Amino acid sequence: MHFNLTSGDRLPGVSKLLRRALFRSLDEDYIKNALVSQLDVFKRKFGYLPDFLDGHQHVHSFPLINQVVSKVLSKYKYTGWVRNVGTKDPLYFIQSIKHSYFKKFLVLQVLAFFHRRNLKKNNILHNTNFHGLLPLTNPLKLEIALSALYDSSFPISTVIMCHPGSLLGASSSDHPSKCRDIEFKFLSSRSIEVCV
Repeated sequence: MHFNLTSGDRLPGVSKLLRRALFRSLDEDYIKNALVSQLDVFKRKFGYLPDFLDGHQHVHSFPLINQVVSKVLSKYKYTGWVRNVGTKDPLYFIQSIKHSYFKKFLVLQVLAFFHRRNLKKNNILHNTNFHGLLPLTNPLKLEIALSALYDSSFPISTVIMCHPGSLLGASSSDHPSKCRDIEFKFLSSRSIEVCV
């Protein structure tokens, strides 16, 4: 399930939400109710809780929000996985500099440190490594970064984020359709082994 707190009418954008999370000026009850509501809708539609939970624009890893998420999941006796947005893989650090997304990588690493600590404290399963940050606003760099990403070998417990799509699909400033189309064509042209 993709927990959403930023996309929709009257919801703050990701930057505003992150600032409010950092300054602890969020309404914890609102976050809890939003998560419970989304989990309940998922359970009604599918008959069970999601096997995997993450957050749209990584909101589930933001300060305060990640604590609320852990408390709610503990009450549900959740046995699935939660995506942690950090990595212990040094190759990803090098790629973040090479492909111009070091600032985002660094922010996510800091968020991930505290998020991972909170997940461990609450005995919630999570991945060890997270990959897939890409230069999504630069089509030329994207093609090079995709090849570098998928030609790598990954440590166990790695989650790769991807945003394949179509030129005809919805576009946003952080995930333009042109780049989603490049990623779709790249992924559909390769045989990628997935281990679950």
